[in-house]
Amino acid sequence: MRTILFIIMTLILSSCLSTAKLSDLPKTADDINFDAYAKGTTENAKGIWTFKTSTEYYLETSIPMTRETVIKIIQQALYMRNYKVNPVNTAENRITASHGMSVNEWAYVTGVYFKISPEKVQMYIRTKITQDITGGAKNNLSEKLGMIIESYIRQLASQRG
Repeated sequence: MRTILFIIMTLILSSCLSTAKLSDLPKTADDINFDAYAKGTTENAKGIWTFKTSTEYYLETSIPMTRETVIKIIQQALYMRNYKVNPVNTAENRITASHGMSVNEWAYVTGVYFKISPEKVQMYIRTKITQDITGGAKNNLSEKLGMIIESYIRQLASQRG
């Protein structure tokens, strides 16, 4: 019985010690296949199209934005979710951030990757939960951030008229 208890405790402790790091995320936006996520985009030219899994979120919009505006929107959304934002590396078209543990959430790291073209802006968000042996809660942290980004984009569009 002690052996089984020892094995279980060892597995639990080793799971707690293995943490997701920013280095586990894609290094640049070039590592993201935006076109694969873009399949299935609707014809709604003014809308925002999204795709999600349990750890990632993709959004696309035809609302024109400059690089500076995209970066500002992403940063505002990260700050709103209480992230610690790392210095922006615009050459990599990504913004990374980390979020400490809170009362109702594990700690996690997030990367937001973007691709800007004359026709559309594409963003891909991936979040990895740290120190979680359960695989994480059934809420999509990337989606929560993505929805905030979408609300900022909609505000921008309504301000432009």
